[in-house]
Amino acid sequence: QVGALVTMAASRTERQLLKTQQRLTRAFDAAEFYEAEQLTLSLHSRLKGLERVEQAQKLLWTSLNRLLEHDRESAAVELLRLWFEDAASIDAISIDDLVALGARFNDIKPTQSFMAAAMDWNRSRGDGVHADVKLHLALATQLAKHVGKLSDDDVAVVKSSLLNSSSEYMLSPQWQQCTREVANSLSEADKGAFICEVVLQLLQKSSLGDVEAAFDAIMAAHPQPFAKTSLLSFTHYVLLTLHRDAAPLLAQLREAYASQLEAVTNADKLLDSLAKRYYAVNTGGQKPSLGSLLGSLFGNRPT
Repeated sequence: QVGALVTMAASRTERQLLKTQQRLTRAFDAAEFYEAEQLTLSLHSRLKGLERVEQAQKLLWTSLNRLLEHDRESAAVELLRLWFEDAASIDAISIDDLVALGARFNDIKPTQSFMAAAMDWNRSRGDGVHADVKLHLALATQLAKHVGKLSDDDVAVVKSSLLNSSSEYMLSPQWQQCTREVANSLSEADKGAFICEVVLQLLQKSSLGDVEAAFDAIMAAHPQPFAKTSLLSFTHYVLLTLHRDAAPLLAQLREAYASQLEAVTNADKLLDSLAKRYYAVNTGGQKPSLGSLLGSLFGNRPT
Protein backbone atom coordinates (compact mmCIF):
# COMPACT_ATOMS: atom_id res chain seq x y z
CA GLN A 1 0.00 0.00 0.00
CA VAL A 2 2.85 2.40 0.82
CA GLY A 3 4.44 1.60 -2.50
CA ALA A 4 1.22 2.38 -4.29
CA LEU A 5 0.95 5.73 -2.54
CA VAL A 6 4.52 6.61 -3.51
CA THR A 7 3.79 5.67 -7.10
CA MET A 8 0.65 7.81 -7.12
CA ALA A 9 2.52 10.79 -5.65
CA ALA A 10 5.27 10.40 -8.22
CA SER A 11 2.75 10.23 -11.02
CA ARG A 12 1.02 13.34 -9.69
CA THR A 13 4.34 15.19 -9.57
CA GLU A 14 5.15 14.20 -13.13
CA ARG A 15 1.74 15.39 -14.33
CA GLN A 16 2.21 18.73 -12.59
CA LEU A 17 5.66 19.16 -14.10
CA LEU A 18 4.36 18.29 -17.55
CA LYS A 19 1.47 20.71 -17.16
CA THR A 20 3.83 23.54 -16.18
CA GLN A 21 6.14 22.73 -19.11
CA GLN A 22 3.17 22.90 -21.49
CA ARG A 23 2.14 26.27 -20.03
CA LEU A 24 5.71 27.48 -20.54
CA THR A 25 5.70 26.40 -24.18
CA ARG A 26 2.38 28.16 -24.77
CA ALA A 27 3.66 31.33 -23.10
CA PHE A 28 6.66 31.50 -25.43
CA ASP A 29 4.51 30.73 -28.47
CA ALA A 30 2.12 33.54 -27.48
CA ALA A 31 5.02 35.97 -26.91
CA GLU A 32 4.06 36.31 -23.24
CA PHE A 33 7.66 36.60 -22.16
CA TYR A 34 7.16 37.78 -18.58
CA GLU A 35 4.86 34.80 -17.99
CA ALA A 36 7.46 32.54 -19.62
CA GLU A 37 10.19 33.86 -17.34
CA GLN A 38 8.08 33.33 -14.22
CA LEU A 39 7.09 29.81 -15.27
CA THR A 40 10.73 29.01 -15.94
CA LEU A 41 11.69 30.15 -12.43
CA SER A 42 8.86 28.13 -10.88
CA LEU A 43 9.64 24.98 -12.85
CA HIS A 44 13.37 25.35 -12.16
CA SER A 45 12.71 25.58 -8.42
CA ARG A 46 10.59 22.44 -8.46
CA LEU A 47 13.17 20.49 -10.47
CA LYS A 48 15.92 21.54 -8.08
CA GLY A 49 13.74 20.43 -5.17
CA LEU A 50 13.50 17.02 -6.83
CA GLU A 51 17.30 17.03 -7.23
CA ARG A 52 17.01 16.99 -10.99
CA VAL A 53 19.89 19.41 -11.39
CA GLU A 54 20.78 18.58 -14.97
CA GLN A 55 17.16 18.97 -16.09
CA ALA A 56 16.85 22.24 -14.17
CA GLN A 57 20.01 23.60 -15.84
CA LYS A 58 18.81 22.56 -19.29
CA LEU A 59 15.50 24.34 -18.66
CA LEU A 60 17.27 27.62 -17.77
CA TRP A 61 19.57 27.39 -20.77
CA THR A 62 16.71 26.74 -23.18
CA SER A 63 14.57 29.56 -21.78
CA LEU A 64 17.33 32.17 -21.72
CA ASN A 65 18.16 31.38 -25.34
CA ARG A 66 14.50 31.76 -26.33
CA LEU A 67 14.35 35.06 -24.47
CA LEU A 68 17.42 36.28 -26.36
CA GLU A 69 15.79 35.31 -29.65
CA HIS A 70 13.09 37.85 -28.81
CA ASP A 71 15.43 40.56 -27.45
CA ARG A 72 14.38 40.05 -23.82
CA GLU A 73 17.95 40.58 -22.71
CA SER A 74 17.44 41.64 -19.09
CA ALA A 75 15.27 38.58 -18.40
CA ALA A 76 17.89 36.36 -20.05
CA VAL A 77 20.59 37.78 -17.76
CA GLU A 78 18.52 36.95 -14.67
CA LEU A 79 18.16 33.34 -15.79
CA LEU A 80 21.86 33.20 -16.55
CA ARG A 81 22.72 34.40 -13.04
CA LEU A 82 20.62 31.56 -11.67
CA TRP A 83 22.30 29.14 -14.04
CA PHE A 84 25.73 30.25 -12.80
CA GLU A 85 24.77 29.67 -9.18
CA ASP A 86 24.59 25.92 -9.66
CA ALA A 87 27.77 23.90 -9.33
CA ALA A 88 26.72 21.91 -12.40
CA SER A 89 27.45 24.96 -14.55
CA ILE A 90 31.19 24.70 -13.86
CA ASP A 91 31.88 22.19 -16.63
CA ALA A 92 28.78 22.86 -18.73
CA ILE A 93 30.11 25.68 -20.88
CA SER A 94 33.41 27.02 -22.17
CA ILE A 95 34.61 30.62 -22.16
CA ASP A 96 34.34 30.66 -25.95
CA ASP A 97 30.69 29.60 -25.65
CA LEU A 98 30.09 32.46 -23.21
CA VAL A 99 31.76 34.94 -25.55
CA ALA A 100 29.51 33.73 -28.37
CA LEU A 101 26.47 34.08 -26.11
CA GLY A 102 27.54 37.60 -25.13
CA ALA A 103 27.75 38.57 -28.80
CA ARG A 104 23.99 38.06 -29.04
CA PHE A 105 23.33 40.94 -26.64
CA ASN A 106 22.62 44.33 -28.18
CA ASP A 107 21.57 46.71 -25.40
CA ILE A 108 24.24 48.41 -23.31
CA LYS A 109 23.12 47.65 -19.75
CA PRO A 110 22.21 43.97 -20.27
CA THR A 111 25.53 43.49 -22.06
CA GLN A 112 27.40 44.86 -19.06
CA SER A 113 25.29 42.81 -16.63
CA PHE A 114 25.88 39.64 -18.65
CA MET A 115 29.64 40.12 -18.83
CA ALA A 116 29.89 41.05 -15.15
CA ALA A 117 28.07 37.84 -14.21
CA ALA A 118 30.26 35.83 -16.60
CA MET A 119 33.46 37.32 -15.14
CA ASP A 120 32.35 36.62 -11.56
CA TRP A 121 31.51 33.04 -12.50
CA ASN A 122 34.80 32.56 -14.30
CA ARG A 123 36.79 33.80 -11.30
CA SER A 124 34.82 31.57 -8.95
CA ARG A 125 35.81 28.48 -10.92
CA GLY A 126 39.45 29.58 -11.11
CA ASP A 127 39.86 29.42 -14.86
CA GLY A 128 42.63 32.00 -14.81
CA VAL A 129 43.56 35.32 -16.33
CA HIS A 130 43.56 34.06 -19.93
CA ALA A 131 39.83 33.32 -19.86
CA ASP A 132 39.07 36.55 -18.01
CA VAL A 133 40.90 38.53 -20.70
CA LYS A 134 38.69 36.96 -23.37
CA LEU A 135 35.63 38.18 -21.50
CA HIS A 136 37.09 41.69 -21.07
CA LEU A 137 37.79 41.89 -24.78
CA ALA A 138 34.31 40.59 -25.61
CA LEU A 139 32.74 43.23 -23.35
CA ALA A 140 34.77 46.02 -24.92
CA THR A 141 33.94 44.79 -28.42
CA GLN A 142 30.21 44.64 -27.70
CA LEU A 143 30.06 48.08 -26.09
CA ALA A 144 32.17 49.62 -28.83
CA LYS A 145 29.26 48.94 -31.20
CA HIS A 146 27.42 51.68 -29.33
CA VAL A 147 30.12 54.32 -29.68
CA GLY A 148 28.48 57.73 -29.64
CA LYS A 149 25.63 56.49 -27.41
CA LEU A 150 27.70 55.49 -24.40
CA SER A 151 27.63 57.46 -21.17
CA ASP A 152 30.90 58.51 -19.54
CA ASP A 153 30.57 55.56 -17.15
CA ASP A 154 30.03 53.17 -20.07
CA VAL A 155 33.12 54.53 -21.84
CA ALA A 156 35.08 54.04 -18.62
CA VAL A 157 33.99 50.38 -18.57
CA VAL A 158 35.15 49.87 -22.16
CA LYS A 159 38.49 51.55 -21.54
CA SER A 160 39.05 49.49 -18.42
CA SER A 161 38.22 46.27 -20.27
CA LEU A 162 40.58 47.12 -23.11
CA LEU A 163 43.40 47.92 -20.72
CA ASN A 164 42.76 44.73 -18.75
CA SER A 165 43.48 42.67 -21.86
CA SER A 166 46.76 40.82 -22.09
CA SER A 167 49.52 41.71 -24.57
CA GLU A 168 48.42 38.75 -26.74
CA TYR A 169 44.99 40.29 -27.26
CA MET A 170 46.24 43.87 -27.31
CA LEU A 171 48.16 43.03 -30.48
CA SER A 172 45.20 41.41 -32.22
CA PRO A 173 43.31 43.18 -35.05
CA GLN A 174 40.05 42.84 -33.09
CA TRP A 175 41.48 44.65 -30.07
CA GLN A 176 43.09 47.34 -32.22
CA GLN A 177 39.87 47.99 -34.13
CA CYS A 178 37.88 48.18 -30.91
CA THR A 179 40.42 50.57 -29.38
CA ARG A 180 40.34 52.73 -32.50
CA GLU A 181 36.54 52.93 -32.43
CA VAL A 182 36.50 53.92 -28.78
CA ALA A 183 39.29 56.46 -29.25
CA ASN A 184 37.53 58.08 -32.20
CA SER A 185 34.41 58.56 -30.07
CA LEU A 186 36.32 60.69 -27.54
CA SER A 187 37.23 64.34 -27.58
CA GLU A 188 40.70 65.14 -28.90
CA ALA A 189 42.08 65.63 -25.39
CA ASP A 190 40.50 62.47 -23.99
CA LYS A 191 41.59 60.53 -27.07
CA GLY A 192 45.21 61.55 -26.51
CA ALA A 193 45.12 60.54 -22.84
CA PHE A 194 43.47 57.20 -23.62
CA ILE A 195 45.85 56.23 -26.42
CA CYS A 196 48.86 57.40 -24.44
CA GLU A 197 47.85 55.15 -21.54
CA VAL A 198 47.20 52.25 -23.92
CA VAL A 199 50.68 52.57 -25.45
CA LEU A 200 52.42 52.99 -22.10
CA GLN A 201 50.62 49.89 -20.83
CA LEU A 202 51.59 47.92 -23.92
CA LEU A 203 55.21 48.94 -23.57
CA GLN A 204 55.33 47.29 -20.15
CA LYS A 205 54.86 43.81 -21.63
CA SER A 206 55.36 43.84 -25.41
CA SER A 207 58.24 44.51 -27.79
CA LEU A 208 58.77 48.02 -29.06
CA GLY A 209 58.17 46.93 -32.66
CA ASP A 210 54.84 45.31 -31.79
CA VAL A 211 53.72 48.38 -29.85
CA GLU A 212 54.61 50.67 -32.74
CA ALA A 213 52.58 48.49 -35.09
CA ALA A 214 49.63 48.61 -32.68
CA PHE A 215 49.92 52.41 -32.37
CA ASP A 216 49.99 52.80 -36.16
CA ALA A 217 46.92 50.55 -36.50
CA ILE A 218 44.98 52.47 -33.85
CA MET A 219 45.89 55.81 -35.42
CA ALA A 220 45.35 54.68 -39.03
CA ALA A 221 42.42 57.03 -39.66
CA HIS A 222 43.74 59.95 -37.60
CA PRO A 223 45.07 62.99 -39.49
CA GLN A 224 48.80 63.48 -39.08
CA PRO A 225 51.10 65.10 -38.12
CA PHE A 226 49.78 65.39 -34.59
CA ALA A 227 49.58 68.74 -32.84
CA LYS A 228 52.91 69.25 -31.10
CA THR A 229 51.30 69.93 -27.74
CA SER A 230 49.07 66.85 -27.80
CA LEU A 231 49.58 63.60 -25.92
CA LEU A 232 49.49 61.85 -29.28
CA SER A 233 52.71 63.68 -30.15
CA PHE A 234 54.16 62.76 -26.76
CA THR A 235 53.30 59.11 -27.39
CA HIS A 236 54.87 59.25 -30.85
CA TYR A 237 58.05 60.87 -29.47
CA VAL A 238 58.34 58.28 -26.69
CA LEU A 239 58.24 55.46 -29.22
CA LEU A 240 60.98 57.15 -31.26
CA THR A 241 63.06 57.83 -28.15
CA LEU A 242 63.02 54.24 -26.98
CA HIS A 243 64.88 53.22 -30.14
CA ARG A 244 67.88 55.20 -28.90
CA ASP A 245 70.08 55.27 -25.81
CA ALA A 246 68.47 58.56 -24.86
CA ALA A 247 67.38 58.47 -21.23
CA PRO A 248 67.81 62.27 -20.85
CA LEU A 249 65.50 62.82 -23.81
CA LEU A 250 62.80 60.68 -22.20
CA ALA A 251 63.15 62.77 -19.03
CA GLN A 252 62.92 65.99 -21.06
CA LEU A 253 59.76 64.75 -22.76
CA ARG A 254 58.21 64.01 -19.38
CA GLU A 255 59.05 67.50 -18.18
CA ALA A 256 57.81 69.20 -21.35
CA TYR A 257 54.46 67.36 -21.27
CA ALA A 258 54.07 67.28 -17.48
CA SER A 259 50.79 69.21 -17.44
CA GLN A 260 49.21 67.08 -20.21
CA LEU A 261 50.36 63.86 -18.53
CA GLU A 262 48.21 64.67 -15.51
CA ALA A 263 45.28 63.41 -17.60
CA VAL A 264 46.88 59.97 -18.04
CA THR A 265 46.16 57.43 -15.32
CA ASN A 266 49.36 56.23 -13.59
CA ALA A 267 51.53 58.15 -16.07
CA ASP A 268 54.45 58.61 -13.65
CA LYS A 269 54.41 54.97 -12.58
CA LEU A 270 54.28 53.73 -16.17
CA LEU A 271 57.05 56.07 -17.33
CA ASP A 272 59.23 55.21 -14.34
CA SER A 273 58.83 51.56 -15.31
CA LEU A 274 59.87 52.32 -18.89
CA ALA A 275 62.94 54.25 -17.73
CA LYS A 276 63.97 51.26 -15.64
CA ARG A 277 63.27 48.73 -18.38
CA TYR A 278 64.95 50.55 -21.26
CA TYR A 279 67.65 52.55 -19.49
CA ALA A 280 68.16 50.83 -16.12
CA VAL A 281 67.06 54.05 -14.42
CA ASN A 282 65.35 53.54 -11.07
CA THR A 283 63.58 56.77 -10.14
CA GLY A 284 61.75 55.36 -7.13
CA GLY A 285 58.66 57.33 -8.10
CA GLN A 286 60.60 60.62 -8.20
CA LYS A 287 61.74 62.60 -11.22
CA PRO A 288 65.20 61.31 -12.14
CA SER A 289 68.25 63.45 -11.47
CA LEU A 290 70.48 64.53 -14.32
CA GLY A 291 73.34 62.50 -12.87
CA SER A 292 71.37 59.25 -12.82
CA LEU A 293 70.11 59.87 -16.33
CA LEU A 294 73.59 60.50 -17.73
CA GLY A 295 74.88 57.43 -15.90
CA SER A 296 72.14 55.33 -17.42
CA LEU A 297 73.45 56.01 -20.91
CA PHE A 298 76.17 53.49 -20.23
CA GLY A 299 73.68 50.77 -19.25
CA ASN A 300 72.14 48.16 -21.49
CA ARG A 301 68.67 48.34 -22.97
CA PRO A 302 66.53 45.22 -23.09
CA THR A 303 66.18 43.56 -26.45
